[in-house]
Amino acid sequence: MNIESKRRKGLQLYYFDIETTGVDSEKDKVITLQWGNLDFWNPQMVVPITIFPEWESSEENILKSAWNLLMEKDQWDFLPVGFNILHFDLPFLFSRFRTVLGKDVSYEFLDRPSLDLKATFVLMNGGKFKGCNRFIRKTESGSVIPKYYKRKEYAKIINYIQNEAVAFHEAFSELRNRLNMS
Repeated sequence: MNIESKRRKGLQLYYFDIETTGVDSEKDKVITLQWGNLDFWNPQMVVPITIFPEWESSEENILKSAWNLLMEKDQWDFLPVGFNILHFDLPFLFSRFRTVLGKDVSYEFLDRPSLDLKATFVLMNGGKFKGCNRFIRKTESGSVIPKYYKRKEYAKIINYIQNEAVAFHEAFSELRNRLNMS
């Protein structure tokens, strides 16, 4: 299938997120990678999200999976969608690719499609960054993840991830409805 026929068929949108032990990609690590297929015209997850936890494998294996999804698949086969992925998730991953895998991400990635909904939520929030995450109605902040990880409370991390995915999908649906794309 060529690129044009893939575009006509529809985008392969994937909710995409990571959890980390902190915000410093030089010293902190990726502890989960999660994604779930989205159908743009019916913004429900097509299948339950896939969660790849470090405590069942390794950070290196998580990074290899992320590399495969983001860098080796055809750009139209895996289009990541998330909140703040262009300013946190992807740069963090790219830094860890370099540190752990010894692989650099070329600037070609910037030509690959991705959707970061943070900018849209900033506009919906009257142009204010502070509070723009209110559209994703999460019950707790991601700042709890390093604490849970340190205490080996892995079930709490999984629960947080599942709740966050549901909150993201609800926000995605609301945005789609506001744009009258029914």
